[in-house]
Amino acid sequence: MRMYRMKRALSAAAVFLLLAGLSSLTGCCLFSQAPVASFTATPTTGPAPLTVNFDASASYDPDGRIENYKWDFGDGSAGYGVVVTHTFAQAKDYIVRLTVRDDCGKTASTSQTIKVTGPVPSEGKIAFYRFPGPEIYVINVDGSDYHRITFADHDFRDPDWSPDGTRIAFTKGNWRIWVVDADGGNLHEIPIDEGINARHPAWSPDGTRIAFSCSLEGQDEICVVNIDGSGFQKLTHLGDAQKPDWSPDGTKLAFTRRSEVWVMNTDGSNPHRVTSCSSIAYPAWSPDGRKIAFDKSAEIWVVDAHGGNPHQLIDPGWHPTWSPDGTKIAFLSRKYKGFDTDQYDIYIMNADGSDVHNITNTLDISEYAPDWSPALP
Repeated sequence: MRMYRMKRALSAAAVFLLLAGLSSLTGCCLFSQAPVASFTATPTTGPAPLTVNFDASASYDPDGRIENYKWDFGDGSAGYGVVVTHTFAQAKDYIVRLTVRDDCGKTASTSQTIKVTGPVPSEGKIAFYRFPGPEIYVINVDGSDYHRITFADHDFRDPDWSPDGTRIAFTKGNWRIWVVDADGGNLHEIPIDEGINARHPAWSPDGTRIAFSCSLEGQDEICVVNIDGSGFQKLTHLGDAQKPDWSPDGTKLAFTRRSEVWVMNTDGSNPHRVTSCSSIAYPAWSPDGRKIAFDKSAEIWVVDAHGGNPHQLIDPGWHPTWSPDGTKIAFLSRKYKGFDTDQYDIYIMNADGSDVHNITNTLDISEYAPDWSPALP
């Protein structure tokens, strides 16, 4: 009996020592919680090749620390680290999975879909709006692939491409600024104060801000906001200031005031007139920043950015927009079918006004407000 008691005591001691050893080796891992995996991806859609920035800094471990971040990009490649960048070469939907492992060896995973579309043609695309709706449409510059990208049955107007060609900002009929991906996805409003009427959006060259016409206290002014709706600023205090367009280097804004083209610095300083005529609308900087095109009394004109050498390119024409290389201008007209009509079509001409040709030619339908996308490599 005594021997039996001794064996039981030794067994209990062994178990105690074993548990103590495990505890010393694993700390509290036997009772720890699993980590939480979370990440952001910017952008989540765009044309190939698409470079996406991934950030897993929102991942955490409730009672320990995360020691490993592993990425599966869905194209056969992997990455490691809290913040990583990956380029997707082909057009398809990729499921990107993040797996995190904590200091106790426990893991958690989460995933997002990255949608990569076909590459933008080297000459870009043209966005515009048309009825019914109106809604936003896109067309290749050769007239092919004419298609609608919004289906909300709202009054959508005045499209403006983001500088990377992945998104389009536009005006919704109740004077709000909205954004949609170039493939029609992720339709959302930019949250601007409800007391501000906003229209005619213009994306900054660095893609971080949008300038727009804003109505405040009965006056039209030029305002700017970050793309997430923060950082609202009223840049002008002139009255009747509308239809902004950024210079390619992002240092200046052209706009119309009392039917003239004006230019100012992007902080609102040094506003000054660069034309001395009337009935002007829709100024558009050339890609090299040297010229500004505009429509004047149903004619397309060009003026040097400092105000010299104004000259007419074509009659009739409205709402000019430059090609990415500056060699061509797209515009609206309603006469170049060979007869007068009340319907507007989109035309393209050389920057000197030659070689005018139609790219829409739709029967009984008018297109409006063309905007030429950037060309991607």
